[in-house]
Amino acid sequence: MGRRVALLVLAVAVPAGVAADGGSGGLAELAAAGRWARILETVRSLVRQAPLDPGTALVAAEAARHTGAPEEERIAYLEAASADRATSQVATVELAEALAASRPPEALQLAMAVLLRPETPAIRRAAVDVAVRTIGAGARPEVRGFRRLLRLQPRSLRRRLKLAVALAPPVDRKALLTLLEERSNDLVAYRAARALQEAFPDGLPPQEVWAVARALYGHGLWGEAGRLLETVDRAGAGRPRWRVAFLRGRCAFRQERWEEAVRLYRRALRQATRRTDRADITVHMARTLELGGRPREAMAAAHRAVRERRSDDRLLLVARLALATGDPVSARHAIGRCRRRAARDRGSVLLALDALRRGAVDEAVTLLDGVRRRPWAGPAHVLGAILEAERRRVAEAVRLLDAAAVTGLDPFWEGSARRTMAGLPPEAVSAWRERSGPTAEGGLDRLVRWAALEPDETLLDATRRTLSSPPDHAPPLHGLAAALWGLGLHEAAARWDPAGFPSASFAEAAWSAAALSVLGFPGEGMAKADEARRRLHPRTPLALLPRPVARALFPLPEPLACRREAAAAGVPWALLAAIVREESRWRPDALSAVGARGLVQLMPETAARLAEDLGEPAPAPDELFDPDRALHLGAAELARLSAGLGEDTATVAAAYNAGEAQTRLWLAACPGPCTPERFVLTVTFGATRRYAARVAAGEEWYRRLYGAAASPGSARHGL
Repeated sequence: MGRRVALLVLAVAVPAGVAADGGSGGLAELAAAGRWARILETVRSLVRQAPLDPGTALVAAEAARHTGAPEEERIAYLEAASADRATSQVATVELAEALAASRPPEALQLAMAVLLRPETPAIRRAAVDVAVRTIGAGARPEVRGFRRLLRLQPRSLRRRLKLAVALAPPVDRKALLTLLEERSNDLVAYRAARALQEAFPDGLPPQEVWAVARALYGHGLWGEAGRLLETVDRAGAGRPRWRVAFLRGRCAFRQERWEEAVRLYRRALRQATRRTDRADITVHMARTLELGGRPREAMAAAHRAVRERRSDDRLLLVARLALATGDPVSARHAIGRCRRRAARDRGSVLLALDALRRGAVDEAVTLLDGVRRRPWAGPAHVLGAILEAERRRVAEAVRLLDAAAVTGLDPFWEGSARRTMAGLPPEAVSAWRERSGPTAEGGLDRLVRWAALEPDETLLDATRRTLSSPPDHAPPLHGLAAALWGLGLHEAAARWDPAGFPSASFAEAAWSAAALSVLGFPGEGMAKADEARRRLHPRTPLALLPRPVARALFPLPEPLACRREAAAAGVPWALLAAIVREESRWRPDALSAVGARGLVQLMPETAARLAEDLGEPAPAPDELFDPDRALHLGAAELARLSAGLGEDTATVAAAYNAGEAQTRLWLAACPGPCTPERFVLTVTFGATRRYAARVAAGEEWYRRLYGAAASPGSARHGL
């Protein structure tokens, strides 16, 4: 019921393009309200009087789908709807979907016709889905037309179509190998590799085993990939040879077999001839030695990597390892050799953390105060302000917080800055507010800086109401989305043409974000919400966003399932929601570049281990695309990490992203007391540092936006 209320708020009185009167309003209004049974009743009476016009037929087809009417009736409506130029491709691709099971050759022809000139990316993807499904069911495309069609498709979809043809009996071995040579880490490569193994169970030549092994490694199947690579290594088939040893080392590393990984990396080093390759291998070896408890050998390896090919990242690795082994002189020397100012600022943060470990707070604050470049300036100044506040140096704390706000803060550091300001004496906060608050002069730039630090939610709420907010009615949509919206087919507009939802201004982008989120397209809603933030101001704090936009930025499309699985595992539902948001943008079919799958982006081997621990059957890799299974296993992994590392969100998130062994190293290096801010700055992988910060902020915002419990339908209200 909550979703339908929200959709009615989004509805706009746009004529349906049909003359029919639904009794209580035109068909567009009935469709917008979800009164599908009434629509069918009306349309069936119209059919007896005259042929349906295409717009009415498309609305009727949607009503037939929602009410479970006979498929033949829906197909008849779609056939009639395909005559309308404005929405013909929608009707055609939906007709192809409806015919795919019963009439594959006809469905394939319809899909191919759409693919020659698809109107939107969503229509293109749906047509490819139909083509792949029907080719798998035995339909055969005309060769010349199919080749022309392939040239018109983007690479990812072209590969899917080629795979479907290659898998049609008899299996085209050469085509499968070509797909594996082109790319090894997409789903096409995985399925091509499995098809080769199944089609030739007596074994493959070593060069083909090499191609299969690379694909399995790219999909997180490290144990199986490692065994195949060993056979390739013995046969001497991999080219270049060093890559076989290196990839075997990576498989061992992923399974935390440190000694084996180091041995294989050393072998790869002996075989590699290019300096760039040797430097990369040596960096991997340094990381492995550190994880294996050999920091001094790791330090020596890092120095060798710099000698092979110097870079700021490798110099910072030397600096970090030097600090870990008690050699601050070498650390300062390495930082001083960095070319970019941002890298030297990162070095200053490392030195400040080391000073905190030694209890030299003055030295740490001085180092943090000197950081000037993004992305380090804001976090460094916030941590400096925290240190000054702890020492009752209120004026210095306020100065550093102001400096942090000027640079722009991400949601994690924005929350830390606001909590720090809230902990200062009330008279100091009042004095700061008089200078910088909403009544001071300075325009939007000043307002944004103030909102990033203001701890008073009442003042922030009053300011939010004075800014632009989403309109109550739809602004003009564009293209196909406009045609579908005019028919009352709001969900269809969002499915087939999310780009047609306007975003030329903050108000338009904010409305589109809320609409797409309510209509069940959270990823698209998040993108529009991000755009709305930028339209308002490049550094808009979350605290200034209207509630519907904030909810679109932190969507919760499956509140009941998320709460159920989190409760069963004993972890906060908001943490699970924040992980899903960060991992997949709530897309069940998400696939990462390293083979992680589904809503929570679990690796197949990780999922198998979790299932074993739970006494459940190991899921096949493709089962991880099932939302319920993914949430169940993701919650179990969060519970396992929390039990081993503590319940700090940033720590658990870092372990989820980079592994438990690596996170324990960061915890050991974190200066005590290891607060979330200190821990996040200690994390040495940029991707993991940003990930942990975003998850920690996301958990806080999910609790703030949806309350203590994520009740069913809570994501749908408030528009």
